[in-house]
Amino acid sequence: MTFSTKALLRLMKQSYKGGGLKVLRAEVSLRDCFLVSGAGWALLIPKEKCPGEITGQLVAWLADMPRIGDGSWLVKGYDPQPMEAAEKAACVQEHTAGVYTLGLKLLPLRTETDVLVQLGDKTVAALEQLAADVVSPGLNMGAFDPGARVAAGRTRRPRLSSGPATISAACPKTPGRQPQAATSGKIERRTIMVDITLATREKSKLRIALAGVSGGGKTLGALLLAAGLTGGDFSKVCLIDTEHRRGLLYANRSDLGIGQFYHIELKAPYSPDHYKEAVDAAVKTVGPEGVVIVDSLSHAWSNAGGVLEIKAGIAAQPGKNSYTAWDEAGRIQNDFINYLLSVNCHTICTLRVKQDYVLTENDRGKQVPVKVGLAPVQRDDVEYEFDIMFNIGRDHIAATSKDVTFLDGFNAVITPELGRQLAAWADEGKEPVRCEECGSLVAATGKMTIEQLAGYTREHYGKCLCSACAVKAERARRAAEKKEQEAAHEAQ
Repeated sequence: MTFSTKALLRLMKQSYKGGGLKVLRAEVSLRDCFLVSGAGWALLIPKEKCPGEITGQLVAWLADMPRIGDGSWLVKGYDPQPMEAAEKAACVQEHTAGVYTLGLKLLPLRTETDVLVQLGDKTVAALEQLAADVVSPGLNMGAFDPGARVAAGRTRRPRLSSGPATISAACPKTPGRQPQAATSGKIERRTIMVDITLATREKSKLRIALAGVSGGGKTLGALLLAAGLTGGDFSKVCLIDTEHRRGLLYANRSDLGIGQFYHIELKAPYSPDHYKEAVDAAVKTVGPEGVVIVDSLSHAWSNAGGVLEIKAGIAAQPGKNSYTAWDEAGRIQNDFINYLLSVNCHTICTLRVKQDYVLTENDRGKQVPVKVGLAPVQRDDVEYEFDIMFNIGRDHIAATSKDVTFLDGFNAVITPELGRQLAAWADEGKEPVRCEECGSLVAATGKMTIEQLAGYTREHYGKCLCSACAVKAERARRAAEKKEQEAAHEAQ
């Protein structure tokens, strides 16, 4: 019996044309996998085992092969919408709950017309719709119990293209694991590894925001901070410019103490994806000891192609409105900010400001708007995401509204010396565990702590690797092993 590729394609297309299809590429147990789900069904399949027709269809919908960590919602007639980080984590947990083997794996298994179940390690069959008391939405079935009864004591026969037409013959028990009784009402729960350690100060990369009025000195302040953070080495500074190349006016300004830095002109559309591409290029240019300046971050919110425009486009879709559109637009915003703050170098973002108002009751009992100050042109809670938030006035004086360093109560002009002090502070503590391949921070997985993953990868691959690079190393090892076996076979 073989995996029914046609049946799965039909199911995927039904979801794509209907309520939507969720696609995530992630590392599961150190293996590169696709996690695909629709209404009432979900599939986990290692990329190396994924049929070419399935992979080809996903690439056609996404317009490209997704990278590990990429997740999207797919609906016919609309561009793919990225998943936020929290949703990705929930998706991985959902797909891996109770996983005991990595072949082709489906859960919760019940669809409108068919039930897709795992058969042994690598084969899947499409069965007739089973009764709800045997297959429940969200239930991880694993392998069927041949003795399980369906509804009123009747056992439904599977609709199989070949092989014996009985559940007991089609769904053998998985060795070493007792199947869960579907009628028990108990749902198997996955145990998640919790990494508990003594808190120790680590070296860090600073996330700094400068908000201010026009002419306050946001761009200059960012460059002066960068000068201090890099020890005056402007070859480690890259400015992403959304202000029509205005940042170039500060290049090689000996009168200001500014040298020659790298420059990226970012033009409309100012979409989060466009920003990500620019930041990726900047980080690769300056390296982990460098500084990336985003001047400004406000365009990603309120300018052409920004989140507000994306939200308006979603609201115009059939069945959507201005309120419900924030669910998807909010995920895009959160995913973008989380990405921006996770890069492996110091990051400085400038923000435009606008007059802020609140509604208050006047002496006649009516609600009227009252000016309460200036607010950044970005999502209301964006300042929570930064280590330091400077507010710069027309007099060029910068005051901290948020700080996790030593600047509480700071109220002065920004200078390179301030940048040098911040660099020294950030460099205190132990070196965090980083991947020796890509340079990113090593994070705990569902089954390994940071130390366990570092030790495992050093033992098996000769260096400390993050989970994504470990997957690549394992694939390379298997490919080399296969090649050696083929060569040995040919030699015989």
